[in-house]
Amino acid sequence: MTTSTPSTPGGVNMAIVALLLDCQNFGPEAWTARELRHEDGRPFTEDEHQLVGQARRPELQAVRDYFANAALVASEHAEHLRQLAALVQPYMERFGPGTTVADVRALMPPEERARLDELVALASDATVQP
Repeated sequence: MTTSTPSTPGGVNMAIVALLLDCQNFGPEAWTARELRHEDGRPFTEDEHQLVGQARRPELQAVRDYFANAALVASEHAEHLRQLAALVQPYMERFGPGTTVADVRALMPPEERARLDELVALASDATVQP
């Protein structure tokens, strides 16, 4: 099968990378039996099986880099949430269980409010870039 899928300047075939990232059961048994599946459960087409079979080092490295970046983003996200919880916890302890972060924010001095807003923005922007 010959494909005309776009590659990056470094020679990475992004169609292969996308398929590898969307594969839920990439293992020897599924590969040999041609039973690879997308994350949503759909089986790979024959063309997709063939395309994944053309994966080279650059595509595998791009997948590895993606997951390394995803782990970093998840770690940073967890740290932002930890800091956010630590910032609001003293306020939450003073009030009842129905107290919200918005309630707490209104009671904070401007400096803490600014830090809370920053942490909320950082925690909301936990996206993994390919």
